Amino acid sequence: MPEFQNVCLNSTALSSLILAFPDYLALGKDAPGLAGEIAKITKINETGYLTNSRILSSVRSFLRESSRVHSNLLALKKEGLIDIDVESSALFKELNTKRKLNQAEQKAILSKSMLAGVISGGPKYIESPLFKPRGKSTDTDNYKKAFPFSSVIEISDHANTRRDLCLYALLAGTGIRQSEGLQVLLRDIDAINRTVFTIDPKRRMAVYARYPIEWRNQLDWKGREIDTTFFLEPFKTIFFDNLPLLLRERKRKQCQHEFLFISMDKAHPSKPHYLSNNKTLNDVFRGAQERMGMEPDHTLNSLRHFYGAWCRNHIKLGKDNYGMSTSTVQTLMGHASEVSTDTYSVKNPLILEATINIANVLIEKSQTRLEDIVTEAIDYHLTKVKEKYLGTEAGI
Repeated sequence: MPEFQNVCLNSTALSSLILAFPDYLALGKDAPGLAGEIAKITKINETGYLTNSRILSSVRSFLRESSRVHSNLLALKKEGLIDIDVESSALFKELNTKRKLNQAEQKAILSKSMLAGVISGGPKYIESPLFKPRGKSTDTDNYKKAFPFSSVIEISDHANTRRDLCLYALLAGTGIRQSEGLQVLLRDIDAINRTVFTIDPKRRMAVYARYPIEWRNQLDWKGREIDTTFFLEPFKTIFFDNLPLLLRERKRKQCQHEFLFISMDKAHPSKPHYLSNNKTLNDVFRGAQERMGMEPDHTLNSLRHFYGAWCRNHIKLGKDNYGMSTSTVQTLMGHASEVSTDTYSVKNPLILEATINIANVLIEKSQTRLEDIVTEAIDYHLTKVKEKYLGTEAGI
């Protein structure tokens, strides 16, 4: 890459590389600039929208956590407790040498590398419109993200512990995020009214004051608009019927905290489960899928997609009425806008296809001209607008 040999790898250059990562994934060797040149060397093939989204989601998590660590290190530096400065000439020494790092070297990279400095602004970069997956996700793609309707109740039966059973029932039954579910406290559960609440940690930091700072630093919140969750059956019954048994599991571990879901591993038998890494959580979930005899290709987030897709398409609202509006699903899922909800509450492609087929049959039988259909549709919408704003009868 002769044209890039004299590029100074400063903070700005590294920031540009981070923002070019989506193009590197989606366009491969056809990506512009340095990203394309790197793609040629790494021989990466361009990836699809869903793959891009999954990879970028992992990178976002890394940058957010790295930024948090770096902020803590800066605070310690200001107090004169550690030195995180390093000469630029030492940053790229033996850059092309690959070897296993010892523990001290790993810590040094976390605290002193230029990358640590760049990722201190990670959240700023990843919120940029530039750091988004390229291409467009289709409704069919989004619908496939949902855990299969035919198996979603059975997944609880194949959980190894009451903890996992209750977690799966909570996520599928309320549609809350994995992080929100794992951070539920005992005080957030109203067993009498069979309700679970999710609270932004920033609104009650005093509650967590007695816990270690590393616990508090990993509390996560993505902006749910409401505290109340809205449980679907039979998941509500599954959760609350098994809750007493889960509490017994917690009691045997002698927990000294309020988090409902705890780790079950021998090294940390009572540690809050939200501190477990995402791979561990999803490996356990995929294990349950394997015991069911299905392909283990769904993550815990697929239970949230199930909730949105089920409410949008199949929840029964009356004798012949199925599926809530997107705005209603938005409220249930706690989204700030319908744009976010659209990813989850997509229409079932089979329903859309059946609707089109029925419409086509009606046109064929009535011999209706397309111009007449357009006119009737416009008249219908005008009537509905009058009904809404003028209070007149629809007359349809």
